[in-house]
Amino acid sequence: MSLVQWTSRRGRGCADNRDQGGCVLAECFDVGVVVDAAQQGENGQALARELVAEVLAAAQGECVPDPDQLCEALRVFHAQSRFLYLHETASYALAVRSRAGAVWALVCGDCRVGLMEPGGAAEQVLWLSPAHTLANALGQAFDGQHARMPQRHLLTRCWNAKRFHQPELLQFEAGGHTLCLATDGFWLEHDGLGVLWAALDDDASCLQLGAMDGKSKVAPVVVSDLDNFQLGVRC
Repeated sequence: MSLVQWTSRRGRGCADNRDQGGCVLAECFDVGVVVDAAQQGENGQALARELVAEVLAAAQGECVPDPDQLCEALRVFHAQSRFLYLHETASYALAVRSRAGAVWALVCGDCRVGLMEPGGAAEQVLWLSPAHTLANALGQAFDGQHARMPQRHLLTRCWNAKRFHQPELLQFEAGGHTLCLATDGFWLEHDGLGVLWAALDDDASCLQLGAMDGKSKVAPVVVSDLDNFQLGVRC
């Protein structure tokens, strides 16, 4: 099974930490998910926590989850919960990796998925998924120029009560690399702009799933200022 590391902290400019993460570790696959709820609305933490729980519950079947299955679970949850979270919005990223190293991911908003070398530093992640912001609304790869534009705070796709936004699907091979899922406070502010961990204004979180070798013990490392990580294990 995979080695799991979850790191999360509240940003200096945030009243509370509204990032949430979770994973399911199974014999043939791993599922990871991160959610970043916006500061607007009173129930952002609850929305993020429920979104993670819904993804993990949908991934508890016997077979490797497929994109349609998890997307439909998100759609059903949206229909059931939209009136509970009228003023809350969120970004999310989830990824499923098979034992063979094939990965598919669903992203919506400005949470991202990437890969890093085994044993490498988290700041050396190659981010593969897009960021759905107004700064790069024409589909450009998000770069340092976009990071400094005020429009990067406006999302072109996100979780919100008005309508269900279809997440974007991507597929790639992870091989022996560590799979990373992160909120924008981590991949943009900390990794991209080089802001020191203690000086971050935004909530910042990163979930790392080390490559499976069939021998590793499940020993999650959780460094967080909040109980905001959910772990499921299926042997």
